[in-house]
Amino acid sequence: MNPIDSGASNSKRLLRRVRRIAWRCCKVCLWLVAGFLGLCLAGMIPVNNDFRNDPDGIEVVIVSSAVHSDIVLPVNAAGIDWRTRFPAGCFQGDVNGATHVAIGWGDKGFFIETPTWNEFRIRTAANALLWPSATCVHVVMADSNWAGREGVRVRLSGQQYRALAEEVGRTFMCDDTGCYTRIPDARYDWNDAFFAANGRYHLLNTCNSWVGRVMKKGGIRVGWFTPLPKTVYFWLPE
Repeated sequence: MNPIDSGASNSKRLLRRVRRIAWRCCKVCLWLVAGFLGLCLAGMIPVNNDFRNDPDGIEVVIVSSAVHSDIVLPVNAAGIDWRTRFPAGCFQGDVNGATHVAIGWGDKGFFIETPTWNEFRIRTAANALLWPSATCVHVVMADSNWAGREGVRVRLSGQQYRALAEEVGRTFMCDDTGCYTRIPDARYDWNDAFFAANGRYHLLNTCNSWVGRVMKKGGIRVGWFTPLPKTVYFWLPE
């Protein structure tokens, strides 16, 4: 066989092989995406279907933006004073007048390296979603005006609120004295701080998933799996 013809034949076979491999990879990716979306749809099935707002209960605010969810709690309610868990010395400014605390769990790299969207890096986001990564908790001490600026409000009984708060507390890593472990020199503003957290962050365990789990523990009606933004709102009362 002519060497030129032989080389051309080998090139065609290699090209066909590359195309087959590429097509198989595309099919795998499509199946993975379809599976994830199917799981998200199935995750919308609600739990705690008997939930009703307690008119005289403790107000909790669920906040979910286009990418992230937080839960906003009163500083002191049902025998739980968050100021004892987040002492004033954890914050750069004076937070003694705070009435609420906003708490959010998430990927440590993304949280600390991306204080604003100007610092957003695709590499940081991809690492957070595609690879199990270290986590932290972001805590903001705020007043009632800040706490009520957005989100959906629900009212819980004292028992429900304590169950919810207990689940939030389990998220934090503690030092030898039992205190939450603060991450030094990590903050966005004068009234916030970061703390080391338990758990690994990835596509199936996001900040939205965490808020959904906390809501479930508090008896709030919510989908059993809430990895995407806004999914925590789906079953909440208007």
